[in-house]
Amino acid sequence: DLAAPAAAVRHLTRANDPIFVWGNDAERLYTAAERRPASGYFQVSKQLQPKFLGEFVVKDLERIKARAIVDLGTEKFRFAPDLADYISRSYRLAETGRDYRIYARK
Repeated sequence: DLAAPAAAVRHLTRANDPIFVWGNDAERLYTAAERRPASGYFQVSKQLQPKFLGEFVVKDLERIKARAIVDLGTEKFRFAPDLADYISRSYRLAETGRDYRIYARK
């Protein structure tokens, strides 16, 4: 159920703020939260993640400065060290739910 993370995203962001969602239900959360994606890259296989995320997604996020990043899984970005490093430098944990974590821009 995406109602709780969608409501939290709406609370933490403004309607025109871009967000980045990590997880299998990314497309559905963008719609439920009524927010646009901060990157065109939001479905990447685990085999491509380290290189792809470092080269493309992190650069998008640095350029666009997403207001929030949502982790819809339990991976905690462990397959994406560049993304994990970027999040730890630029974001703070703002909300945690049973199946999600939301990071807000510092």
